[in-house]
Amino acid sequence: MITVEPHPLLDLSAFLTEFPRSLGEVAPLPHLMDLLSADSPAPLRSSDEIRLTVRDMLRHGGFKPTGRNKPASE
Repeated sequence: MITVEPHPLLDLSAFLTEFPRSLGEVAPLPHLMDLLSADSPAPLRSSDEIRLTVRDMLRHGGFKPTGRNKPASE
């Protein structure tokens, strides 16, 4: 059972997975291994809309994403 406080900007979902064998015994899928390559393009892109949505979600809990906790640019 997972319990999470309600949040007006967060649509939370969860799932349970059962594997037939230990993950150490399962061979990785080739297309997933390709994503780990250093020259692989990122599967997701950032945008101003996503950045603003995440900041609004953080502000709801009282966090100030542009305040002193803002990550450094480097």
